[in-house]
Amino acid sequence: MKYENETLRERRDALPAHQFFIIHTELAEPTDDVRAALEPLVTQHLDWVRDLEESGILFAAGPLVSADEPHSGAGMIVVRGTSKAEAEALAATCPFHKAGVRKFTVRGWQINEGSLNVTLRISNKSMLLG
Repeated sequence: MKYENETLRERRDALPAHQFFIIHTELAEPTDDVRAALEPLVTQHLDWVRDLEESGILFAAGPLVSADEPHSGAGMIVVRGTSKAEAEALAATCPFHKAGVRKFTVRGWQINEGSLNVTLRISNKSMLLG
């Protein structure tokens, strides 16, 4: 790709371009009782997510919620990987997806900028992200 501004090209080339994949997950069928739809598989799902975390594949995961809106059953799982196909195959192994309770889409996400602050408090074995 050719850039008119050499400085811009140099700046873009210097970006780290860490490759991740976002698995966006939502209920396969809308329902007023999200809890009842998800509850039978929550333990299996949490085990699946923990296994991804322990293997180093998981970057972050959690429901898409806020204080001013009810939980819709949607969530986001961000994983490390080498291809979209690999991330799709991984997403298909989620207990919610295997059972047809949730459906998913996968998109690549290239991280170039940002920061993450982590505070580890050894004395009380706590961690704070902020």
